[in-house]
Amino acid sequence: MAHLACRHAHAFIARRVFAASSRARSRATNVEPLEVWARRSRSRPKPRRSTTRESSTATRQHAEVDGDDEKLKTWRRLLADVPLARVLPRDAAFGVDANGRSVPRDGAETERLAFFGDKVLNHAVAMSLYAQQVRMRERPGHEDDASYCVGRMSTLVASARSNKLFTRLLARLLRDDMIAAVPPGALEKGRAHSVGTMIEAAVFLVHEGSDEGQTAVDEVGLFLLEQAEEMAAEVFNFKGEFYELVAKGVEGEMEVKTLKEDRPDEYFMAYATLDGVKANARGRNKLEAEHGAAKAVLERLVSKGGAKRKGKGGGGGGGWAGTSTRPVPPPCTLKVNWPRDRENDADN
Repeated sequence: MAHLACRHAHAFIARRVFAASSRARSRATNVEPLEVWARRSRSRPKPRRSTTRESSTATRQHAEVDGDDEKLKTWRRLLADVPLARVLPRDAAFGVDANGRSVPRDGAETERLAFFGDKVLNHAVAMSLYAQQVRMRERPGHEDDASYCVGRMSTLVASARSNKLFTRLLARLLRDDMIAAVPPGALEKGRAHSVGTMIEAAVFLVHEGSDEGQTAVDEVGLFLLEQAEEMAAEVFNFKGEFYELVAKGVEGEMEVKTLKEDRPDEYFMAYATLDGVKANARGRNKLEAEHGAAKAVLERLVSKGGAKRKGKGGGGGGGWAGTSTRPVPPPCTLKVNWPRDRENDADN
């Protein structure tokens, strides 16, 4: 209940502060105040689902492209009511029409919307991560899971809220006309911040424009968290490193089991053993579970040294060295010569 109270408090404060500043700015610019637009948006009847062949075909094609229709269902429906001009940043390269003219916008107002949208979205991402951790703890055997430390959670949330990820997911988060308003190569040209401004402004407008706004923002928060987790997994392939060591002669194996519980989603548990050290991890799919187990066992190896063994002539004994991303096994565990450059890296 405490986190729900916190959520409502954050939304209430953001709404009151922005409403006051929005009214003052509207008097100076003749732009419709946010609260007026929000009241009109909330009072509109909910759109009925189209049954035309063209609409259903387009929906199917869109779903086939990214598979996000169900995950972002509420978000996409509410985003349809957000005016393009309200999310365009100051950068005149955004929102240029076919004649090369810049679409009128109030860049300063968009930045104010984005400021509050950032706070709302940050909370949604954090709560998605919290809910994920709670679900894991509620499952039997959770004490053996490879859980996230505070440092990793901070990195994950920051990645989920980064302009770099926003730019990468632009086509999956915004409407077609909003996507068309972004100049080509925005990330390469240093315009990722403006892309982030568009998305954060849209988040706040969706949040304030409907009674379902919080649900829509929660969908985006969970989606961003999942994408950040996938991106983090791409940074280093622990599973690949695990099997590379096994191929070189280190004794090890990986086993994945499906956890059947009374839940709508399916979870997996991976069990990894390498040089006598064991670790396991859960995942929403086999790849995630294997990645977590491989990472956990490599971290334990370099910190604990692996199986106990007596030294052999020529320096064949000893424990593991290096780091989890650059592990250096004892030579006696290998069938082939381990690259000398890795041993040198560990010594340095």
